[in-house]
Amino acid sequence: MGGNPRTTPPSRSDWLNRPLSEAQQRYALDDVRFLEPLYRWVRETLEEKGLADALREESDRFARELAAQDDPDMHYLRLRGGWALSDERQKLLRSLVIWREQAARRKDRPRSRVVPDAALIALAESRPDSLPGLSRIPDLSPGIIRRYGELLLDMLAADPSGLPALPAVIPGPLTRDQQALYKKLRKRLVAVAEARGIPIELLAPRRRLEAMIQQAAMGEDPCSGGLFEEQWRRELLEPLQDDIRGILTP
Repeated sequence: MGGNPRTTPPSRSDWLNRPLSEAQQRYALDDVRFLEPLYRWVRETLEEKGLADALREESDRFARELAAQDDPDMHYLRLRGGWALSDERQKLLRSLVIWREQAARRKDRPRSRVVPDAALIALAESRPDSLPGLSRIPDLSPGIIRRYGELLLDMLAADPSGLPALPAVIPGPLTRDQQALYKKLRKRLVAVAEARGIPIELLAPRRRLEAMIQQAAMGEDPCSGGLFEEQWRRELLEPLQDDIRGILTP
């Protein structure tokens, strides 16, 4: 009824706003306080399971993946919704994403506050050639058009054939048949994970399983790379290589 109004807890506050409030900074520091005891617990648990090397190898893998995410030239691959674009349109999307990444870093703003992912994909697909055309893109706010409209039009007017070649195309979603293979493969690996007391999400991350399925679809050996890159996984999964090949290359 009466009394002091309730304040918003830090966990539900606006973390995109700058500068962070003192309460938000304290909340963030509290998170860090638990990292060291959590690390000790994880290390001891893995040592008990005979997986001491897994911590080091997984830490190295996460560091590599984070570094790749910070590479402006490769960030377009994270816009999974752009998989249906032609190679030429993906080249255009890549140039838009590189520009946005540079603008976000320069202004110290979240990427979505510069131009949202969905808007970049729609721009690469439809290539509007006027400010009214930009206004018909659902995720482009009037403020974004006011700030970046002319620049976006200049970029969209570029001939995609003159843009740098794609390092890789954006992977598409699994087909229905591939989804069935995914479920069958995951079920086989769940048995290994449960036997060793390892979460299946750690032993066989979904994206890696999807990559294996797509490798097999292209006629490549699904057991080359992927889950077999790290030594600790390789030791657990090498006995299953024939099973994996049998599932993915019937």
